[in-house]
Amino acid sequence: MDNWALVGSFLAVSSLVMAIGWAVYAKTQEASFVDVVWTIGTAIGGILFLIENQGNLNRTLLLGGMIVLWSTRLSTHLILRLRKRGEDRRYQRMKAFWGEKAQVKFFWFFQAQAVFMTLFSLPFLAVGNNPSPLGQLDTIAALIWLTGFIGGTLADFQLEQFKSNPNTNRDEVFRRGLWRYSRHPNYFCEWLLWSSYVVFGIRSEGGVWLISIPIVLYLIITKLTGSSHIERAKLKASNKAYTEYIATTNPFFPWPPKPRAKTT
Repeated sequence: MDNWALVGSFLAVSSLVMAIGWAVYAKTQEASFVDVVWTIGTAIGGILFLIENQGNLNRTLLLGGMIVLWSTRLSTHLILRLRKRGEDRRYQRMKAFWGEKAQVKFFWFFQAQAVFMTLFSLPFLAVGNNPSPLGQLDTIAALIWLTGFIGGTLADFQLEQFKSNPNTNRDEVFRRGLWRYSRHPNYFCEWLLWSSYVVFGIRSEGGVWLISIPIVLYLIITKLTGSSHIERAKLKASNKAYTEYIATTNPFFPWPPKPRAKTT
């Protein structure tokens, strides 16, 4: 099948899956499961796009294993979080903001996830087309990927332990472990993991467009979804503490924190 026909077919199927997901949401009024569907769907798309290409088999197997590992880790984390704490506050805030229009708005939100599933799968069309044997660039890429994977796992674990502590107040701001060096180390590590695919596929025919991945993903995380929404909510819940956190801690890229302002 032609690559773009494959992309179109995957987008159509993803749209149908998300329409079914929206129907489930309309009945249950629970939206958080869409994150799990997105994670698994993106992995399926990535593997399909890898298989469709005729690149180096060893690289294809390596990348396929990475996709499965990424999806398994993240979807498991999301499912456990959903079972423990119920619907994510993001979706509760969206319902409150949209009011009576929430049902219709969530339909289009679910459809947007189908588009994002397809977009996040696209890099594997190029990465899987790399015919060269595994070499030093692949070793570098694998190390970048592994750093992002381990860091993201650790950041999620540290935050989950903090939130699960019965003595934790909602006004408190977690600033230990990786969260001492970045306000969003989980997002940074996810960005790092996906950026590794640039190195994996840069030698593919037409693979130069992969350079746009870190830029586009950074803008999506910091401007469109993710960190910007979280920060607005945290400022409302923990205004003074989070304002200080913002003043001392880098928003995305990890860096030693600045000294806290002295109180008189």
